[in-house]
Amino acid sequence: MSKTYLKVWKEKKQKDPNTVLSFKQRLRIKQQKQEERKSLLSKIKILKTKKRNFLRERQKQREIKKQENTSKP
Repeated sequence: MSKTYLKVWKEKKQKDPNTVLSFKQRLRIKQQKQEERKSLLSKIKILKTKKRNFLRERQKQREIKKQENTSKP
């Protein structure tokens, strides 16, 4: 093996250590990443829903207050 080949191989190995792993290990890592992403997306969805509900409720309160103010005089 030439020195340049070994050098390139070593650099590749340092850049992406997952290529050295077995297929099952890479698959497991990939699945873990997918699960993490899925859980984050579900958390984001829950937070967006809470925010939307909160804003909707606040808007209702504003409208009620506005109606009360217009009906007082």
